[in-house]
Amino acid sequence: MSTVVDLRSGQAAYPRMIATSLDCWLVSAHPSVLEHVAGTLGQWSNVRCQAYAALQHLEEAQQEEGGMLWPDLLLLYDQDDWECSLAEFREVSGHGLTAVLLFSQQPDTALMRQALRAGVQDVLGLPCDEDELLESLAAVAAHKLQHGRLGRVSVFLNGKGGMGATFLATSVAHLLAKEKQERTVLIDADSQFGCCHYLLGVQPKFSLSEALEQVEELDDMALEGLLCKHDSGLRLIGSRTEQLGGATTLTAQSFGLFLTKVRQHYDHVVVDLSRGVEAWNMPAVLEAHRLFMVVQQSLPALRDAALLLRQIRQATGIGNDKLRVIANRYSPRLDIGRDALCQPLGVSSAILVPNDFATANACANLGIPLTEAGRHKPLTRVLRGVMEELALQPSLPRTGFAGIWDRLRR
Repeated sequence: MSTVVDLRSGQAAYPRMIATSLDCWLVSAHPSVLEHVAGTLGQWSNVRCQAYAALQHLEEAQQEEGGMLWPDLLLLYDQDDWECSLAEFREVSGHGLTAVLLFSQQPDTALMRQALRAGVQDVLGLPCDEDELLESLAAVAAHKLQHGRLGRVSVFLNGKGGMGATFLATSVAHLLAKEKQERTVLIDADSQFGCCHYLLGVQPKFSLSEALEQVEELDDMALEGLLCKHDSGLRLIGSRTEQLGGATTLTAQSFGLFLTKVRQHYDHVVVDLSRGVEAWNMPAVLEAHRLFMVVQQSLPALRDAALLLRQIRQATGIGNDKLRVIANRYSPRLDIGRDALCQPLGVSSAILVPNDFATANACANLGIPLTEAGRHKPLTRVLRGVMEELALQPSLPRTGFAGIWDRLRR
C-alpha cells in the first residue's frame, strides 16, 4: 500500500487514495498483464480490483461482489478480443454506467479512434504510467461522485482533543434525522473511547469493527441489521472496542467500501472523527461533502488545528469550499475573537457555537439529544443552522403568524 509521507517526520502518514472508492474488474487472458495492472492499481488503497481471465460466469462474479452489482471500472487489454468482451459485458449488465479503460503495449491513433467509437474512456500504455493511470482513475471517481446518487458525507473533526466534535456530530445527525426526516447514519470512528451512543441513550449490538469484518458480503438487509436505530430514525454504528490500541480490522480499504455501501442506501453519513485522522478513516475525509474542524478560543487549540489542517490539505487537496470551522463554546468575553480564530486557519469565517455547558452536560448525563434537553436554546439554533446547510431540502422561512412566532422563539 502506497502512503502519503509526513514531510516533517519523513514517516508514512496516510494511505494513498483517490476521491472515492472504486470497484474494478480487470479482464485479460495474459497473466503478466493481470499481475502488472493489478499491482499498479494496488498503489491506491481504496481501489479494489478483481482479476478475470475472461468474462464468464458473470452472475457468480456479481454475487461475489457483496451487493455491488457491477464494477465502477472495467479494464481490458487490446491483445485480447476486447470488443467482444465489452459487448458481452454491456449485454449482460444492461447499462453503460461502468467506465472502460483499454491497455495496449503500443497504443496508436487508429486504436484510440476504435476505442472511442466503442465507448472506451481512455487508452493507456503498458507498462503503466502511474500519473496517467491516476488521471483516469480520478476522472472515473469524479463521475461517480457526481452521478452516483450517493449520500452526502459530513465529517466532524477535533482540531485538538476535547473540543467537542462528538457532541456536535451527534446533535447535527439527530437534527437531520428528526427534523428533516432524511435518512441519516452516524458513524462513531473513535475506536477506543467512542461515546455517541451514550449521548443518544442507546446501546448498539454491533460495532464498526464487526461490520468491516464482513463488509465484502454486506447487502442492504445485512447493513440495516448492523445499524442501531434511534427513536428519531437516526442510525448509528460505533467502533468502541475492548482491545487496547483499537481493532485490527479497521483498514482504509474496508472502511472505504463500507462507507460507499452506506452512502448507497442513506441520504447522509455523519462521521465523528473526534479522535483524529488515522490511516484507516481517511476515506471519510476524502469523500467529505463538508469537513467541520472544531476548535475553541485558546492558542494551543488553534496551533494544533492549524497544523492538522495543513497536513490534511497536503494529503487530500481539500479546499475551503468544503471546509467549515466551528468555534465551540464560544464566548465574546474572551480575548480571541472571530478574526483571531479564522486567520491562523486560513479561512474567512467561522460558525460560532455559544457556550452552554449546562445544556450540553445535561445531554451527556441523561443520554438525551440536544433537541429534547434544550430545543429553543441558542446552542440548538446554531446547530439547526448547520443542519440546514447539510440538508437535501433546506427549509423555507415561514410567513404570517407562523413566521412571527418563529422569530419570537429565537
